[in-house]
Amino acid sequence: MVSAALGRFFSDLFFLKLKQFFIIIIFLLVPFFVDAKDYDFYVDESAKSGGDGSVGKPFKQIESAIKKAEKAGGSNEIYIYKGDYAGGFTIGKSMSLIGEDDGKVVIAGTVTMADNSEIKNLTVKGGYVSVSVLKNAEVEIEDCIIRDFTKIGVDIAGGDGKLTIQGSKIKNGDGKAVYAQRGNRIKFINNEIYDNDEEGFDLRSDLKGVISGNYIHNNGESGIEVIVGKANLEISNNTIKNNKASAIAAQFYEDMDDFGDIDVKNNKLTDNSENAVDCKNTQGGSIPSGYWIDSIKMEGNSTTGNGDGVFGKSCKMKIEEPVKEIAVKEKTLIEEGVEESNDEDLIEEGVESEEELIMQEEAAERETRQQEVKLILEKNVGSSELSRGNIKKVEARGKLKTFFLGVNQDEFETAQSNLKTQEIELQKAIEILGGDYQKMSEGETLKTKTNEELSWVSEQKRQLDIKGNTFSLWGWIKKIFHF
Repeated sequence: MVSAALGRFFSDLFFLKLKQFFIIIIFLLVPFFVDAKDYDFYVDESAKSGGDGSVGKPFKQIESAIKKAEKAGGSNEIYIYKGDYAGGFTIGKSMSLIGEDDGKVVIAGTVTMADNSEIKNLTVKGGYVSVSVLKNAEVEIEDCIIRDFTKIGVDIAGGDGKLTIQGSKIKNGDGKAVYAQRGNRIKFINNEIYDNDEEGFDLRSDLKGVISGNYIHNNGESGIEVIVGKANLEISNNTIKNNKASAIAAQFYEDMDDFGDIDVKNNKLTDNSENAVDCKNTQGGSIPSGYWIDSIKMEGNSTTGNGDGVFGKSCKMKIEEPVKEIAVKEKTLIEEGVEESNDEDLIEEGVESEEELIMQEEAAERETRQQEVKLILEKNVGSSELSRGNIKKVEARGKLKTFFLGVNQDEFETAQSNLKTQEIELQKAIEILGGDYQKMSEGETLKTKTNEELSWVSEQKRQLDIKGNTFSLWGWIKKIFHF
């Protein structure tokens, strides 16, 4: 009996030593395999006090990591685990805040951004201004949620700065979502801006940049409000609908009376309470001849269902579809007190009856939507190639390396992001086609093709999730020791 007990003791001791041996070996081997993303400092709300910002001893508060990064100098990336954190701080020059999950890393209070700073994959909520960008700063906001602010979601001070907002949601604010002040460069790509009490994008004069692929809807004022003077903007491939004023409100200011260069193309500007495009002289003064038509170029836009028509009275711009132009002429005659002609008079003048006009307008609208979907599908070809390349890189890691370290996180996250963007665009295509796609010349084909592409994206996302959940020793160790 004694010998049996001793046998079990030495057996247990042997396996304990063997387990320790393998753990030591793993830690020795990990540096040779690791090419996953490392960060300069870490923050975890659930960490113990007295951390030093390392992966093993993270800070409890973001501000502590920022102060440590400022002392370190250079460029610094701060990784933030899921949790609720206090705002009211400034991200220093060349710093990045990167959240673990955009909906579960929540910063309450204003975040101020200095030059060359970035926030990614996190939520900022509340504050008079949620995100404030300093004068002349170049900053990036990517895959974030900004919400519940009192006055402005993102505010960039006037000057020679650059604001990039990409793949983000700005919502539920009591004021305007984005306020870009005079002189800056802007890049707003693939965002959703909704349920704010004022404008989606409020753009001051002398701005340059691109606003593309955004879904701007259900805001209390216009989707985009822009002072035209010296503006050099491309506004393309956006859906701007169901806003309480106009889709785009263009403004003239006497102290900034230069002509603009604004291309408005391939947008869906529909179902807004006022106009697709409105033109206003908000402060008086004399508007130069041809100011609106020479400053704003319209091409390939869908502009139906707006409460006050396509253009505001002051715009004096031509409507893209001849059918709609006839309808506006009739409305203008009525507004100017000219007696309305009967159907026989219109027919004599070569103008179709009201019923025919409506049918033609509906046909033109379907054709416009069909072209929008074609553009999305054409763009999706390139996006699919990009996603395939990212997925191939994820799958390229060998089984041994994956067993030790898991998937390549950089390539994995990039593949996820690209597939998510594809999914949003394809869902937008389904929405554009609507319920009457059968009436389009290629409607059935487009619907089938779009659904096929959506199915492919869904399957790739599913396979990628399986790959991301693959067991790895490094992931197991991180979970045990809370790395």
